[in-house]
Amino acid sequence: MKKWVAVLMAVVVGNVLAVEEMPRKTGPVEPFKIWKDVPNTELKKFTAPVGTRYELSNGMVVFLLEDHELPIVDLSITVKAGEIHEPAEMLGIASATASIMRSGGSQKYPGDKLDEILENMAAEVHVGSGSDSGSAGLSCLKEDFDKGLEILVDVLKNPEFPKDKIDLHLSHMRTGILKRNDQPGSIIGREFKLKLYGKDNPYARVTELANLAKIDRSALQAYHAKIYHPNMFIMGVVGDFKKEEMLAKLKTAFEPWPKVEVPLPAVAPIPTEHVKRTLFVERPKLNQTTIMMGHVVDMRRDSVDYAAIQLMNEVLSGGMSTRLFTEVRTKKGLAYSVFGSAQIYYNRPGLFYCSALTRNEQAVETLDAMLEEVVKLKEKGVTDKELEEARQSLLNSFVFNFDSPSKIIGRQITYEFYGYPMDFAEKLMESIKKVTVADVNRVAAKYLDPANMQFMGVGNTERVDPAKSFAKLPGVEILDVTIPK
Repeated sequence: MKKWVAVLMAVVVGNVLAVEEMPRKTGPVEPFKIWKDVPNTELKKFTAPVGTRYELSNGMVVFLLEDHELPIVDLSITVKAGEIHEPAEMLGIASATASIMRSGGSQKYPGDKLDEILENMAAEVHVGSGSDSGSAGLSCLKEDFDKGLEILVDVLKNPEFPKDKIDLHLSHMRTGILKRNDQPGSIIGREFKLKLYGKDNPYARVTELANLAKIDRSALQAYHAKIYHPNMFIMGVVGDFKKEEMLAKLKTAFEPWPKVEVPLPAVAPIPTEHVKRTLFVERPKLNQTTIMMGHVVDMRRDSVDYAAIQLMNEVLSGGMSTRLFTEVRTKKGLAYSVFGSAQIYYNRPGLFYCSALTRNEQAVETLDAMLEEVVKLKEKGVTDKELEEARQSLLNSFVFNFDSPSKIIGRQITYEFYGYPMDFAEKLMESIKKVTVADVNRVAAKYLDPANMQFMGVGNTERVDPAKSFAKLPGVEILDVTIPK
C-alpha cells in the first residue's frame, strides 16, 4: 500500500512541477475572452435516416431500416383496427383478443411453453391493442430472428385462446373495472371525455362488467378472424440485417397468408361544439381536488395552424417557466402541480385542456386562476420574447424525434397509417421556424373558447366553506360514477 501511495504522490508532484514550469502571461487577463475566439460556424443540416418502403403481394406494407450497431432485430406491427371499431355491446373484445393471443399462444407454441422458449432466447413477442389501432412485435438477437419470426407469425395466424388464459384475462379486466375509481386522475380523465364527446362516442365509451360477460372463446375467435389479416398490417423492422435478405424472409413468412377485405364500421365523429358546464365527483376521503378545464379544438395535425397552436401551447404550459406554472403555482401558490396541453390528433378534432392538483379549499380559486391565464392568452396574445423561447424549446427538442432507429421507423408507420407525408416532421420544423407573433395570437383568438369551457373537479367539499366550494358553483352537476353491477 505504501508503495502505491508513493507512486501516486510522485505523479501528483510531477504534474504540479510541470504546471509551474509552464510560461505565464503577465498583466491583466480579460475575463471570458476565450469564448470570443470560438468561430461561430453554422450548424450542419441534420438529415435523419429513413426506412425503405415495400409492399408485399398480399397488401402488407413493410419499412426496413438497417442498424448494425448491435446484433439485435426489432420488428413492430401496427394493426389497422382498434378499440374504436369494437361492437358497442362487446367493449373490451379488442384488448382481450390481443392479450390472450400472446398469453395463450398457439397450438404449436402454447402460452407457457412460448414463455419458456422466449426466455431462453432472451427474446420478446407482444400483441396489444389501442384506441385507433392494434400492435404486435418481436425483439430478439440477430441469430434468433428466424425462430422468433416463425413464432410471431404462428401466434398472429393461429391463436389457440385456451380457457384458462381467457378466464385469467377477464378476471384482470374485471378487477380493473372495479378499481377504476380508486385514483382521481383516472376518474377525471374518463368522465371528462365522456361528457365532452358523449357516452356513445367510440373515443369515450367505457367497458363495463356486462360487456365482459359476453366475451368467450367463440367471440375471441370471431374477432380475430375478422381483423387479423396481412393487409391489415403495417410492419417496420430495424436492426442488424441486410434489406434484401430481410425482405426475402418476410415474403416467405407472410405472403402465403392471403389478403382478406375487412369492412370496418364507421366511427362516429367527435362533436366540436363548445358547451359550458361544470361537473364534480365527490370523493369524501380526499384532502385535495383534481381540476380539469377545456374543450374540443376543431383541428387536425395537417392543419396550417398546427405549428402556431403548438407554440401557443408551449407559451402557456410547456414547462416550468411558462404562464400556467409561473402564475398559478409559483406566484399564487395555488397548486401542487399545474399543466396544460393542446392535444392535436392525426385523424380527428383535438382537445385543449388545463389541469391542476390543489387543496380542496382552493379548488375554485385555482380554477379561476387557470381560466384567467387562458383569457389573457386569447385576448392579449404572446410577446416576442415568449415566442422565441417557445420556438427554441420546440426546435431543440426536435432532434429527440430521431434519436433511435426504432423511433424513425415508428414514425414512418404512423404516417403510413394516417396517410401523412413521410417528411411531415421535417416540414413541421420548418413551419415552426416561420411562425410569427401574429400567427400565434390569431390561433389563440380563433381556437380558445374560455367562455364555453367544460369544468370538472374530483375531490372533497364536505369541510369547505360553501362560498369556496367547487361543487356549490351555479349549475354544477354532481356525477355518479358508481360502477354498474
